[in-house]
Formats: sequence, structure tokens, C-alpha cells
Amino acid sequence: MLTRNGTYVAIGGPAGKWLQPAGQAIAALAMSPFVPQRITMADVVRCTTNKQNLMTLTELIEDGKVTPVIDRVLPFNDIPAAIAYQEQGHAAGKVVVTL
Repeated sequence: MLTRNGTYVAIGGPAGKWLQPAGQAIAALAMSPFVPQRITMADVVRCTTNKQNLMTLTELIEDGKVTPVIDRVLPFNDIPAAIAYQEQGHAAGKVVVTL
């Protein structure tokens, strides 16, 4: 869910069972001319500034400028349930597994 002026950042990668969001990211980019929100794609495969990007992201999170959306928090023992929940498409945000 985005605000009217929100930005969707898609993280790319090869499609497959574990990285299926790549297909969804490409679909989102195809929709970008038709929605008011900004849609962009981050290239993590060829990116040479990962450390600086992560430090910048850390600063934004610590300053409260970026808020992750967490759907569920599950204990490590429930990893199969967490994966099954995501594969069913129910997750409105990230599913976090705690150690």
C-alpha cells in the first residue's frame, strides 16, 4: 500500500521459486505509466556501491524516514509456516523470523 506520492522500489533478480518477486517487480514497472506513484527498480546484481547503499538505508530507517511493513513475526521453529504463508500470497508486508 502506497500513499498517493509514495515510491515503490522493486529489488530485481532472476525469477524462480525463491525469487518470484522479480516477475512481480517487472509487472509493476510495466504499470508505472498508469499509476500516480513512482515505481523504480534497484539493480542489486551489478551494483558496486552496496555498502554505501546499506549505510544510507540504515540512516533513513534510524531517522524514521523509512518504515518497514511487517505482516507477521514468527519464531525460528515456525519457518515452514512462514514460507507457506508467503507462498499463499497472504503477506501484506514482510514476514520476519526471529532467532
